[in-house]
Amino acid sequence: MGYRDKYREHCGGDTEMHVDMVFKWIETQAIILSPICPHVSEQIWQILGKDGFIVCAKWPIIPPADDLITKKAEFMDDTIRDFRLRLKNHMNLKQKKGKDTNPPSEAIIYFAEEYPSWQKEVLGLLNQCYLEGNGELPDNKEISRRLGAIESLKKFMKKTMPFVQLIRENLAIHGESALDIACRFDQKEVLEQNLDYILSALDLESVTITDVKGVVPANVLEMTCPGKPIIMYKEQEPGITITFRNVDPCSGLFDIEIPIINGDTVAIIIRRLKRVSKDLKPKQTVSLWRYLDPLGGDRKLIRSKNSLENNERIPDSAQFKVDIQSGKIYLQNNGNKFYLGNTIVYRSSN
Repeated sequence: MGYRDKYREHCGGDTEMHVDMVFKWIETQAIILSPICPHVSEQIWQILGKDGFIVCAKWPIIPPADDLITKKAEFMDDTIRDFRLRLKNHMNLKQKKGKDTNPPSEAIIYFAEEYPSWQKEVLGLLNQCYLEGNGELPDNKEISRRLGAIESLKKFMKKTMPFVQLIRENLAIHGESALDIACRFDQKEVLEQNLDYILSALDLESVTITDVKGVVPANVLEMTCPGKPIIMYKEQEPGITITFRNVDPCSGLFDIEIPIINGDTVAIIIRRLKRVSKDLKPKQTVSLWRYLDPLGGDRKLIRSKNSLENNERIPDSAQFKVDIQSGKIYLQNNGNKFYLGNTIVYRSSN
């Protein structure tokens, strides 16, 4: 059940669960359960539309596990757990300082492809000790003595033993891979593949993924290591509030006022709408429409049979440009620029 729930959680954003995977899971569980609860299992077997009796079905054959995929899954589990903890600490710190307690909407994820040179030397020694000890590390006193004999590490001695302790703890959890000098897979690729899950799990609108090789804060560089990305939450930048109106008859959806920030995309705006309006479900498809007449379009009477005759759909590739000084919002797409006025129409469909 735990793996089923985890898979469902990973698909909690805009990504749907794979129908074949779901039915394969039900079928496998029913066969495994059949020796214990034959009547219930037979009922499930019939609902699935299977031929014959479940007691005659072959026992499931599980293919060998892919170690690399397993490592990627563990990486995402650990990463989301750390990100949630940092979000909790971020909110607690804001509360203590008496600041605005609204949750952050943006974040930057920093990842490292390799360790700093001094940490590489420490890992090199730990790998040597691990081989000499037949899969066991010596006590910290012995490791400290051997590290002290390395001239290039003397100026880092205050940092080496805390790092050794961290590696020792990771070794107990993740095994020999904790001693790797570099990550066994492309972290950026895994994070990008699971971006929708990250946004959904942390209730964020946008996330930027960047390597620590660039210009990053010193504390981020210190905390980030291969397989352990760091997330830094950002407060929402100033924008201009605009009305989002639903004109579909009997939809149960009403006007919503949310800010638009310079550089927002259609995907970000839709995610922001879903964060603000609990009537919009995560799986619902939302589209945005601009008024052809940005000044008077939202004041014209509309026909229920063609409620969008005064509107044009905003393409997914469009970007919003905000002029704070003039208080105006523009839409930019394929070299064209349109003034949006004070209202945008949104539609929702299942």
